[in-house]
Amino acid sequence: MTPCLPAARFSRTAAIACCLLLPACASQAPAPAVPPAAPVPAFGAATRAVLAQQIADPDAASRTRNPAAAGMDGRAAGQAQGRYQKSFTEPPAQQSSFTIGVSGGK
Repeated sequence: MTPCLPAARFSRTAAIACCLLLPACASQAPAPAVPPAAPVPAFGAATRAVLAQQIADPDAASRTRNPAAAGMDGRAAGQAQGRYQKSFTEPPAQQSSFTIGVSGGK
């Protein structure tokens, strides 16, 4: 067993003393009760204002006379929606590793 140097013994003793005395710094008094804050009457007003500013003309759809701006017909919209849903369910076709960069038929 090697003898402890005086500096090492002092630092070890100081560390132990700090660990033992550190809990004495903690407050034992309960935290003061803080009353709940009253709600701000204009809470969220800035968010609502920015959202309203994003819409340039809320009545634009009711005043349009261009039939192309009205949207798709029902059948075309249904087919487009079906293709969109199908793209998530079917995995893409696996290509052969020998056809890298070569365009060929199926």
